[in-house]
Amino acid sequence: MTVSLSNSAGAASGAELQRYLQGVERALRASDMETAIRLSDEAIGKGLEHSHLLALAAYRQMALGAGDRALVFASRARELSPRNVDVLNALGLSYVHLKRHREAVEAFDAALRQSPTAFMVRFNKAAALEELQDLTRARVEFERVLDQQPSHSEALARLASLAIQRGDVKIARDYATRALKSDPRQPAARQVIQRLMLASVRQNPPKMEGILPWAGQ
Repeated sequence: MTVSLSNSAGAASGAELQRYLQGVERALRASDMETAIRLSDEAIGKGLEHSHLLALAAYRQMALGAGDRALVFASRARELSPRNVDVLNALGLSYVHLKRHREAVEAFDAALRQSPTAFMVRFNKAAALEELQDLTRARVEFERVLDQQPSHSEALARLASLAIQRGDVKIARDYATRALKSDPRQPAARQVIQRLMLASVRQNPPKMEGILPWAGQ
């Protein structure tokens, strides 16, 4: 009888978990992240475990600024689904949140081995490499993002920033212009354009004769 009761409880728990997973999936399809996170929190609070729920919980903790708790959830999710791309991405971002960028790159690489076309994971890897000052590899990875998503405004802006750091004005302007064409409000690209304009003014200051009465005297 004890075994029977245990099996019944397990079946009930499994059915409840499936209801939560279905609810989360519906919410995500509707782009209702708030409901998805609420359902995942509720399920975890009841002791139900699934890698998808734990990954959502990790994102929730990152949004709250709790990087340590995010890493706990993401690590447990990886234990349950070690090859799941979304889980590995959440793990990598948890490491980024804690400024453990080398470990983040390792997690993103693991995700990319499962899905080389996951461009957002590749972007996250490139950003982590940039934090590590591995700028050559970061540039290569941002360029690979553009191979898949030519209008990815943030990747374009990051490439513009990297170009201006190494003094390649023409490429910096090209990337920044493309980024602003994709997203006119892209802040990093606007900063690059402003820096280029300021540098141009400094190199070629306007003649003030005829504009100010005392100029040229």
